[in-house]
Amino acid sequence: MSGKRERHFLETKAEAEIYAESQRIRLENFGTRGASTLSPAQQEQAANAFALLQPHKVSLNEVVRDWISREKET
Repeated sequence: MSGKRERHFLETKAEAEIYAESQRIRLENFGTRGASTLSPAQQEQAANAFALLQPHKVSLNEVVRDWISREKET
């Protein structure tokens, strides 16, 4: 997904309906601000951050909030 409107041509109506339903589900799950809004470099940074945090059982949001809090104190 490029983040821009895309047109897809499928062989059958059934394939088109399945594709449309999967896109509706993706939109429900992730909204309009899904991973496609991240550049490839940001996606790579996020993946690396998640990998580094995984053994510590802490979320990326928790780390970011803590960092912002510390920055405000200085």
